[in-house]
Amino acid sequence: RAPTQSARRRPRSSASVREVLWVLWVQGPWARSDREIGGETTHAHAMADADGSSGASAAYLIVGGLYIDEMHVLPRFPKEDSAMRTLSVTRRRGGNAATNACVLAQLVTAAQPVYWVGPVPKNGAAGAVKFGLDAMEAYGVDVSLHEKVPDADDQPPLDMPTAVILVSQETGSRTIVSSRRGMREISPEWVRNRVLPTLPTRCW
Repeated sequence: RAPTQSARRRPRSSASVREVLWVLWVQGPWARSDREIGGETTHAHAMADADGSSGASAAYLIVGGLYIDEMHVLPRFPKEDSAMRTLSVTRRRGGNAATNACVLAQLVTAAQPVYWVGPVPKNGAAGAVKFGLDAMEAYGVDVSLHEKVPDADDQPPLDMPTAVILVSQETGSRTIVSSRRGMREISPEWVRNRVLPTLPTRCW
């Protein structure tokens, strides 16, 4: 059986994520110094001990996707090849990384900024991009380091990643159908050249 389109793309996407994490780990402001770190000392401890202060004043960086979610509340989950009218529709910001950034921003102090870094379309979906970024900024998340991805010459125009969420009022179940709409992962080059030079010295 031939692999699906999403299955064929997964290795490239995963490789990109590994590259980004490698750049962040090796070249980030939290990178290990030349001083010897004992076997029992965790990397987090090394970060906290580097300047003799605690992590209370650290900044936080969350890397990942931003989605536009459309939630449909239905009386019950529809049967295949049927029609049903939704009870309500809600549009909101989605994506695991974006959602985690908003939650974290509510738990830390003003002296602990939360940065979200991820890709958005450069040329299209301006309204959706603004909707998603504004929704995160409303929670105090710094979104200034997002990467604007241009359209590829041989590909359809990029759009914001989206998800349709079907909520059954009868059972409370949630069924999610999502698409990246052609959007790739954030590039290691963007992280290396734009994100890392901008981050505070102490960042988790």
